[in-house]
Amino acid sequence: MFFELQAAQVEKWLLNPYMYLVVVGLILLSVIKKVEPLDRRFWVETWNDFLYGLLYAILYFPIIFICLDFSNNFLDTHLPWLRIEIINGAPAWLKFIIIVLFDDFLAYWSHRLRHRVKPLWYFHTVHHSQERLNPFTTKRFHPLENMFQKIVIRMVPMAIIGGSLELWYLYYLLDAVWDYFIHSNIRLNLGPLKYFIVTPQYHRVHHSRNTEQFDRNFSDRFVIWDQLFGTAYPDYETFPATGVENYPSGESLNFLQIHLRDLAYPFRMIFADIMKTRASSQASKANSR
Repeated sequence: MFFELQAAQVEKWLLNPYMYLVVVGLILLSVIKKVEPLDRRFWVETWNDFLYGLLYAILYFPIIFICLDFSNNFLDTHLPWLRIEIINGAPAWLKFIIIVLFDDFLAYWSHRLRHRVKPLWYFHTVHHSQERLNPFTTKRFHPLENMFQKIVIRMVPMAIIGGSLELWYLYYLLDAVWDYFIHSNIRLNLGPLKYFIVTPQYHRVHHSRNTEQFDRNFSDRFVIWDQLFGTAYPDYETFPATGVENYPSGESLNFLQIHLRDLAYPFRMIFADIMKTRASSQASKANSR
């Protein structure tokens, strides 16, 4: 099963000519409307993020899918009442609209949760650590965060609201293309559309390393969620520097070293927090004697 899933993912992503056409088009557009210079660092980071996607396709996706299959069977066996499938009687166009809005709403809260809960943030930091945004940055995620997203944020909504696999697949296809777009190194905010949909400028602010812009613009596709819940950044013209303060540097590392560093980072930070809490607790007990 692992190798069948691996082959399918490689064919769907790595050998997909349309994906490369999209990426090449976005990089050509960034030549005209770039934010960061297309220097050696940019191309090195783009290559590293591509390798993240390659590693996901050949290793992590099959593992995650097997876990999804197990979770799906567990759902059918022990939690069948979750399969409400509330939209199955609706026309296809309405199903698609509901799927997009419901998934985007959950993605907003999932995203916000991963910034607010420190252990989850440490995993999400891997994605934010990129200082040279490029289309392939959408592949730069810790595999455990990817698993959390697909099992909790994607599988459960599919069970609850229903809809055909074809409609979900169409949505995920469009969603993937938009992810390439908003992570691109493009000085673009789409004019009046910026008040409705997430643009490269809007999402770049979310990746900002500036304190006043941090924890803003959580929306994935529609900015309405940020506007409703007070997390929208008001400036649609700024294109800040991106990255995470004090994240370990990888400029002198090869990709394998970078990836191993990123895999270990959240566990190292969680362990450091545990040790700090323990030391603080022991100091408080000593002072109370």
